[in-house]
Amino acid sequence: MFEEAHPNQTGKVSALITHKAGPNPMKLSATKAANNSFVSQGLYSMEIVRHEETNGAVHAALQVINRKGGQEGHIVSTTNDSQQQDIFCVVYSWSALYESQLVDDLRPAECCTIF
Repeated sequence: MFEEAHPNQTGKVSALITHKAGPNPMKLSATKAANNSFVSQGLYSMEIVRHEETNGAVHAALQVINRKGGQEGHIVSTTNDSQQQDIFCVVYSWSALYESQLVDDLRPAECCTIF
């Protein structure tokens, strides 16, 4: 996560998210996974917490994770917000159940069942 300029006159904070889907990832809407409603309803969720110090923001993020459940998938990222003079922290979350369904939907047809 980063501010586009310092000081931040726009108030915008950007995030860059990478994945390991290979060099030519296929859109989920073009796979069998498109038949699952969660793909269009939102596989991911995002919550923002703020605090004057990084430790406080991370502690607040941990509370978000505990509320959602540790069995789910979570990524936490922080950056400073020079306009508001605090720490901007985002918790990106996804459902472990949805993740498992995607794995099943995207498994090649000739592949074995994994127990």
